[in-house]
Amino acid sequence: ILAFKEAERKERDGIRVLRQRNMSKTAGKEQEEGEPQGGCVCGQDSGGPVLQCELCKDWFHSSCTSCPRLSHQRHLAAWWDWDTKFLCPLCLRSRRPRLEIILSLLVALQKLPVRLPEGEALQCLTERAILWQDRARRAMASKEVTALLDQLTELRQQLHNQMVKDTIALKERSRTVHHRRLDAVNGDALNLSQESQEPIVTSEPTDEEELCLQSPAVQLSENVQQQLEELMIDGDLLEVTLDESHNIWRVLQAVRAPPREKLHKLLQVG
Repeated sequence: ILAFKEAERKERDGIRVLRQRNMSKTAGKEQEEGEPQGGCVCGQDSGGPVLQCELCKDWFHSSCTSCPRLSHQRHLAAWWDWDTKFLCPLCLRSRRPRLEIILSLLVALQKLPVRLPEGEALQCLTERAILWQDRARRAMASKEVTALLDQLTELRQQLHNQMVKDTIALKERSRTVHHRRLDAVNGDALNLSQESQEPIVTSEPTDEEELCLQSPAVQLSENVQQQLEELMIDGDLLEVTLDESHNIWRVLQAVRAPPREKLHKLLQVG
């Protein structure tokens, strides 16, 4: 167990050193002599749009990795709720099962009459996840973060209401244009050739419209934001899926400027 604890400490220290080194790299440009090389799994410099791993901060081609998909998230009015986190294959490492599954497996292993190294490793993983979960819950329950979450809830509702109004208006306009064209065909309105120059408006937004994003104008103190960012790094190192990790990610998204370039790339790849 002590060996696992030491490996955990080295992992935390190592990822921070790696992040600093990778953050000096430039996305999508050929490296100059002496500049750190890119870390994409393909080993090539070119290969289309590149995305930065949220953990190690290295750059990877979207065509070489599994990227977040935005197609099924566009109905969410609040862009900071979109699951846009990208972890490279080297940082993801596993399927990251939920903690509940890990706990049930650990209970089953403890019932065996023999001790297995895998069981001890699983126990260390579980303890690490539970300790992190407790830290995350305490951080998210602080007065400052709670107030911010209340602000985001109100903003989310406002955006949703506006989205519903815009959708209704677009559908109504589309219906009106359609009826006018039918009247034109029957000779009861303007000439069809003139009417046909007016486009039918649909309720489906384009990619460019999706990127018309506004910052929710919420803020955290520098100390609290840094605390959440450090928690996010440690949480991303866990090979377990926890709801608290996603909640912290959404808060950090909301207090930063909208990542328009990243979202544009994700919309390109689907």
